[in-house]
Amino acid sequence: MGFIDDLVEDALKRRVARELATPAFRGFDSLQKLAEEFDRSRHHGYPVVDDTGKLAGVVTIQDLKRALERGVPEGAAVKDIATLENIAIAHPDEPVGDALRRLGVRDIGRLPVVSRGPDRQLLGVVRRVDIIRAYNIAVAKRADRNYHAEVERLSGVDGARFIDIEIPPESQVVGRRVREIDLPAECLVVSVTRGRGRMVAHGHTLLKAGDRLTVFVTGDCAEAVHQCLTAAPPPEENGEDEPGAQQE
Repeated sequence: MGFIDDLVEDALKRRVARELATPAFRGFDSLQKLAEEFDRSRHHGYPVVDDTGKLAGVVTIQDLKRALERGVPEGAAVKDIATLENIAIAHPDEPVGDALRRLGVRDIGRLPVVSRGPDRQLLGVVRRVDIIRAYNIAVAKRADRNYHAEVERLSGVDGARFIDIEIPPESQVVGRRVREIDLPAECLVVSVTRGRGRMVAHGHTLLKAGDRLTVFVTGDCAEAVHQCLTAAPPPEENGEDEPGAQQE
C-alpha cells in the first residue's frame, strides 16, 4: 500500500501535489535567490535537483542562516551550503509508517519523494504536518462506520495504528522533552493536542500535564508506550532513615 496513492485522498495526496508546485533549487542558484524565496514563501526547506530533475540534496533555512553567520565567499551558490549526502527520502510506494519513522529518527519536518532507481526523479515533498492532517481527517470521521478502516489506511503496515494517550499530572514525562523519553523504538510521537490546539511533535517539544499525544505504534508496543507516558516516577532513594526509626 503506497502512502501517496492510498492515504486519505483529500489530505496527503493533494498536499504532495501542491508541494510539487513549489520551487526546487539547482546547485548553481545563488544564495540571494534562495533567501528571497525563503522570505517570500515562509517554507523552511527545499529540495535541490540537477539539470535532469534528479534529487541532488536538500537545503534549509538553517543552512542559509549558518552560512551567513560564518560568512560566505562572493559567488557562493546553493550547492555550497546544501546537504548533498545521506539525504532522508521517501518513495511513492512505501507505507506511511516508514516515512513517519524516518521523520522521527532525523527529527525533520519534510521528506523529498523520489522515484526508485538510479534516476531518483523528484516527485514531490511530504511533510509531517500533512500526515497529521490526514490523521485528523480520519478522527473527524470517528462516527462513520468506516473510521477504523480509514485509520488502517493511514498506517499502511500490518499491526500499525495511531493511539491517543493523555498525560496525567503525576506522569514521569511531565516537564520533559520528547527526545528525553525512553519510548520503544517501534513508535513515534506524531502530535500533541493541548487545549484546543494541535501541534506537530518534535524532539524538543516539552510535555505538560493534560497533553494528549497521538502516537504511531507498530507491533505490540502500545501497552509499553502507555505505561511509559502515564506512569509516575519511581520513589527517590536517598538512603535516609524512615521517619520514626529508632536510632542505635
